[in-house]
Amino acid sequence: MAAAEEVVERLAALGLELNRAADLLISPTPEALDQTAALLRAATLELALVRGGLSPGAGLPAKEAARGLRAAAHRASRLLEAAASFFGNWNRHLGAITGGYIPGGEPAAVVRRGHVSLHG
Repeated sequence: MAAAEEVVERLAALGLELNRAADLLISPTPEALDQTAALLRAATLELALVRGGLSPGAGLPAKEAARGLRAAAHRASRLLEAAASFFGNWNRHLGAITGGYIPGGEPAAVVRRGHVSLHG
């Protein structure tokens, strides 16, 4: 396979992985967020490798694959921002419920106690 074709295939595969990560973010459970983080780490490493194989004259197929990758990254980014916003707002709400408000009108910080469980 030619180097340009391999780059196009790798870019397309990266786009699929980013779309898979975005699909997980539609229901951002703790497990989904862990899987998403792993997918994004792997995609970042792969993209660094692929970038080294890109040449200025890569051609239209590479540009189209890069556009698809950019769209997938944008979708994942928007969903990740929405998940962060949701959990941040939930944390503020929880602080207001459990600790009231501080003098400046902001919700109190949520105090989380750590637990250690030893067996054996």
